[in-house]
Amino acid sequence: MTEIFSSTVTNNMQGVFGELNIAIDQNVYEMQYSTNIRAKIMENYLTTTFKDELYNTPMSEFYNNYGAFVLKKFITGGRATAFYVGLYKQEATTAVKEKALDNEISGSFSFKNVGASET
Repeated sequence: MTEIFSSTVTNNMQGVFGELNIAIDQNVYEMQYSTNIRAKIMENYLTTTFKDELYNTPMSEFYNNYGAFVLKKFITGGRATAFYVGLYKQEATTAVKEKALDNEISGSFSFKNVGASET
């Protein structure tokens, strides 16, 4: 898209441009973290090697090896973007052209078989 839209200058009064963005947020996961859960994680899920590294390695070296962040929330789903360009062959105001393109964009996709809804 960079090659098509970044340097093209249009002086055509009949041109109409549109964009469609679809984002599907399927699920949101967030880690529960209480003192009880923290103790269970420490006891059951951290390897002996990792615990040894955590408590016996200088912090700067630990960050270099493992990073400074812990993932506690993430969203599953997807995103799609479509760009539309058209020529409106009749004389009309910008608002009429935009409405016509909006109708065309809306008619060119559907949410069938993906379990999504329009927002």
